[in-house]
Amino acid sequence: MRLARAGFVIALAIGLMPVAPWEALAASHQAKGQEKKAEKAAAPAARRHVGTVKAVDPAAGSLTVAEKQGEAEVSVTEKTTIKKGKESLKLSDLKPGDAVSVVYVQQDGKDVARSVTVTSK
Repeated sequence: MRLARAGFVIALAIGLMPVAPWEALAASHQAKGQEKKAEKAAAPAARRHVGTVKAVDPAAGSLTVAEKQGEAEVSVTEKTTIKKGKESLKLSDLKPGDAVSVVYVQQDGKDVARSVTVTSK
């Protein structure tokens, strides 16, 4: 009987606990989710250049891609990832004639590469 009464007292105490900390945590989590959505909406849209490498200038951090529609010059930064399969490359590893797919965003009127993927050599 005492065990049953103790269980009742514990259940009653849990039921009387304030819910506010949990509500605050849930509201905080929801606000963070809304902030992330706003950041994504404010971020420039990623686009893609697909073609062959026409020129590479590692000193200037630029890459020229020849596409069906013409040529595109893309800036390459230290944040740009360059890969062939699972292998990471440097800008200087790219050669004219390499088939590439470049994911880029426009910043200050320039195409800035986020990633360069060599599709064949």
